[in-house]
Amino acid sequence: MVPPIAQLTQLWDQLTGTTSLDVDDEGRIRLDTWELTPVVQEAVAERWKTATTENIPALAALDWFTVQVQQLYGFAVPGIDYAAPVETDVPWPQPTT
Repeated sequence: MVPPIAQLTQLWDQLTGTTSLDVDDEGRIRLDTWELTPVVQEAVAERWKTATTENIPALAALDWFTVQVQQLYGFAVPGIDYAAPVETDVPWPQPTT
């Protein structure tokens, strides 16, 4: 699976010109090239055949996805003490000229 941060990085690289734009026939930027590969599409089709309300969290890897999204926004990152005090009144950096 492709973590959301990897897709975000891919988008950033395309928008900043680090890599070329990956666009579809209508000119839209695509970030789902891995998901659209035949191997992944076949695996998804097979999972849908067995999907039920009870097993969809496991089939869809919802726990993995939830952690990925949490980490994307700075939560559930290993090694971070979220109970530790932090300075919240920090001046904005001044541009250097």
